[in-house]
Parts: sequence; structure tokens; C-alpha cells
Amino acid sequence: MILTTFYKENGEITVNLESSLEVRQSTVDARNESWIDGSFSSEKYYMDNNTAVEKPPKPDKYSIFNYATKEWEYPVNYLSTVKANTQSLVNVVAGEKITSKYPEYKQRNILASNDTEFITATWDWINSIRNLSNTTNDAINNAQNVQEIENIYQHFLSNLTEL
Repeated sequence: MILTTFYKENGEITVNLESSLEVRQSTVDARNESWIDGSFSSEKYYMDNNTAVEKPPKPDKYSIFNYATKEWEYPVNYLSTVKANTQSLVNVVAGEKITSKYPEYKQRNILASNDTEFITATWDWINSIRNLSNTTNDAINNAQNVQEIENIYQHFLSNLTEL
């Protein structure tokens, strides 16, 4: 059995396969791709002139490797995607904070209490988390880059622990 790495003309590694010479040749014919002996991870390598070349370090989880330039770059609309993902995370974390102290059934029963101070304090606490969440999501929406979004999110987490 032979370890083989298959790759496209642009250098993108597509699959690693352990097979016989016959299976390797039929795979080459079927896939219309080049191959090299050995197993090389597509996460770590690209191919150039039938040689495995280590990719530079990936700057962040949103970057994609451009096989034409041999560099990491951001995908089209990446900032919008990062914003949307982080805003969803803010909403989930804020919701979990509220429901950890006041599950939904307790929230519904708060109004049944005769203690107006308790009712007011509870709703003020819940609304402070909602306001923090809304303010954070507005700031994320206005952010200009991923680092700014990450800083805003960390600030949100810090403020949330104080509530």
C-alpha cells in the first residue's frame, strides 16, 4: 500500500489515500488531478511544482488560503459574517445569563409576586443585561475590523460578569 496525496492544478490538496498502484492510477484518471507520494494535510500544506510547501500561519479562523497568491486572505463579506456570528453569540450568552438566574417559568411568575421591590429589581436586572446586549450588538455593527469586534465582545463579557 502506498500513501498518496492528490491535488488540483492550483496546488490545493484534495485527498490523501492509502492504496495500491492500480487504485492510485485509476483515481488519477478519474479525478484528473496530480499526485505525490506521502500524506500531506490540506490544512497545513499546498503543492507547488510537485512539492509540498508549508502554508504560512493562519491569522484567524475566518481567513481562507488563496492558492493563486499563496497567501491567507479574508473571504468576501467576511466582516459581515463575523459581525453576525458575534452578535448571535452575544444574544445567546446574554440569554443564558438571564435564564441561569431566572428560568422562563420564574420570569413568568415574577409578576405574581406582591413584592413590588422584588419585581422592579428583577426586571431592572434583566433589562440591564438586555441593554448591555443591545449596546454591544450596535457597537459590533459599527466595527471596522475583526480585532475591534473581538475587543467589543471581550468588553461585553467583562461587563456581563459584573451584573
